[in-house]
Amino acid sequence: MDELAMVRAELARLEEDERRLVRQLSDIRAAASAQRKRIEELIQTRGPLIHRLPVEILSSIFHLALRRTNPSRKDILARVSRHWKSIILDQPSFWSTIEIIDSRNLGHAKEHLKRSREAPLHITTREGFLDSNDTIREELDLLVPCANRWRSLSIFTRPGSVFRPAPQSILDRIGAIRFPSLRCVKLDLGGIAFPTFLSPTNVPVLEHLEIRNHNYPNVDSMS
Repeated sequence: MDELAMVRAELARLEEDERRLVRQLSDIRAAASAQRKRIEELIQTRGPLIHRLPVEILSSIFHLALRRTNPSRKDILARVSRHWKSIILDQPSFWSTIEIIDSRNLGHAKEHLKRSREAPLHITTREGFLDSNDTIREELDLLVPCANRWRSLSIFTRPGSVFRPAPQSILDRIGAIRFPSLRCVKLDLGGIAFPTFLSPTNVPVLEHLEIRNHNYPNVDSMS
């Protein structure tokens, strides 16, 4: 075979290899495209990553989101999806903060007590009260039997406002109650008498006490 025939044969072989590689590349591209499509289908089937987080992590994220807002806003989070709603309804810690406000809140207080199970309770009042002392007393009658679960108590009022009697009625109602788990108390008294329940006997594990708008008594009178 002369040299020209040999070169032509080599060219034919290379061209055949080229066609084979092009077909192979086309097959690889088609397979890669199919895999990308399958990945997209799987992602859509599994839902967003946040929905696949462990319940403990997702619960922690919710708590962080609600830390500096009204805890009742958990209702907004519960509307996002059935999964989120299920987590919020099933986790007692989302129901451990109970607000004493008015008669319309009584049903919410009952629901929170039920769903919080045995979780520590955080009792708080908003600035100003809309109903009579009878309503406040009714809510307290619901909460006082769970005094062993109270972890924190916050009472706020407006000095000199027409709403002042309501906080006083709260202090009167809990004056002789023992709170074995109460660790944090924040009070905006607005001139109301110093609370009698703040004694070492009634709050043996108290760690944080914050009192505003009050003329403090002599230390000897508190002993």
